[in-house]
Amino acid sequence: MLSDTEKPSSELLPVFLKLHKRPVLVAGAGMVALEKIEGLLLAQADIQVISLQAIPEIRELAGQGKIKLKLRKIRKRDLLKKFMVYVAIGDKKINERLRAYATRKNILLNVVDDPVYCDFYSASVVRKGPWRIAVSTQGKFAGLSSILSRTLQTILPDEQLQDWNEMTVLRERLKRATDSQPERTQFLRKVLQDLKEKVLSIEDKKIGL
Repeated sequence: MLSDTEKPSSELLPVFLKLHKRPVLVAGAGMVALEKIEGLLLAQADIQVISLQAIPEIRELAGQGKIKLKLRKIRKRDLLKKFMVYVAIGDKKINERLRAYATRKNILLNVVDDPVYCDFYSASVVRKGPWRIAVSTQGKFAGLSSILSRTLQTILPDEQLQDWNEMTVLRERLKRATDSQPERTQFLRKVLQDLKEKVLSIEDKKIGL
């Protein structure tokens, strides 16, 4: 866990976590919390939300059985047995208490808009076909991450989604067909070069070159 005094600019390890059925706590139930919840739902996490109040969208998710919602104050012991915790309350004293408790219990914690208290940061994710591209500013400028993600979403060509899917299948077949890493690498480089040329050709046509 990061200490309270560790600088948020420390080098980070970018990873994609498998959260299927893992217990995740979200403290807070406003619009910022909703954004975190929506990402966790995509990951099929087991989500518990605790807050004194909740916006209608979060209440609706609870009514649909997609999350567990408790309308009360957050307590330190609520963090127990959670794989990770998001805090989106906006109360510095509560943030400090939860940060100290999470550190003692070795629980991963993210305090929204307070990088010093974070063990991890959520990235803005671009989803195209089988690919996932994460963009992060290490908690410093979430708005910029969103802009960059939308830009990537726009410029990545939809025309090649089928090619990308086929390439993923081809790679798996190739792994089964030969144990020779050099052969696999050479073949895949040729496939990637062909795809690159096709993508660039499509982009040139779009801009009239």
